[in-house]
Amino acid sequence: MALAHIEADISRGQWDDPDKGAVSFAEYADAWLRDRKLAHRSRERNEAVIRLHIKPTFGAGTLADVTTAPVRAWRGNLLAAGVGEPTLVKANQILRAMMNTAVDDELIRRNPCRVKGADRYDVPERPVLTVAEVYAVADAIAPRYRLLVPGRDRA
Repeated sequence: MALAHIEADISRGQWDDPDKGAVSFAEYADAWLRDRKLAHRSRERNEAVIRLHIKPTFGAGTLADVTTAPVRAWRGNLLAAGVGEPTLVKANQILRAMMNTAVDDELIRRNPCRVKGADRYDVPERPVLTVAEVYAVADAIAPRYRLLVPGRDRA
């Protein structure tokens, strides 16, 4: 019975070899990074994120082991460990791009990086001093440095 279903899937072009995702995640990650055309600093940053934040969780397994639930747990664990949100967003972007390539390579059927909002970080707006606060700063510093405070040009 199972063989008949497999044969039907093959004839429809819907069968996937269950072993094709049995590629070492760590080796795939290394090859993925090596094949990217990146500026030197971007390559260093991506390598560090993969080494420090992605491989410790997924490196010992295969591509097929990376599913949505472990990705969600990985993200939660990194947040709980105090990893900053910008770094976590970068790690998620790299993992998602890597898994998109694995989909394109037909090693997995779909990308498991499906946590909504995980690839975005809204940078909070930096506070801006009011005019009165700028004057207070200018008045609080030594007279010879007052010209360095924008908007306060009295000596």
